[in-house]
Amino acid sequence: MSFTDQKPRIATEQDVTAPWAGAKNGKYFRCYLCGHKFKVGDQYRFVFGQTLGNFMVCQDCDSEDIMQKWASHHAEWEKLRNGKFWYFVIPIEDAYDDEKKEASREARETNEEIKYWKDKAMYGGEGSGICYD
Repeated sequence: MSFTDQKPRIATEQDVTAPWAGAKNGKYFRCYLCGHKFKVGDQYRFVFGQTLGNFMVCQDCDSEDIMQKWASHHAEWEKLRNGKFWYFVIPIEDAYDDEKKEASREARETNEEIKYWKDKAMYGGEGSGICYD
């Protein structure tokens, strides 16, 4: 039985200390709706969030209308993100996008250089070390 079966589970010591969402030692093993940090013995449930991403909920937040709660949670975030708290998020996202573009450009240039030197080594050419005399 896997935690992806979407059934309620009881947090174990292994769960609490496992890496979650890219962080070590259970740092992000939390309810995605209220922020409760799970402890050994707490009930939690993993939910497939369809287009809004997968998430975990605690026993108090879990309900029949969990997908509506998750959609409302996202809508609330977007309102804050694009509203009065834009300055805390948008510049960081823009800087991240710029860094991604720069990294992609550098990767393209590196791949072109690798291709150039591979071609030069395979087919000869000035400085290839291959002598045809």
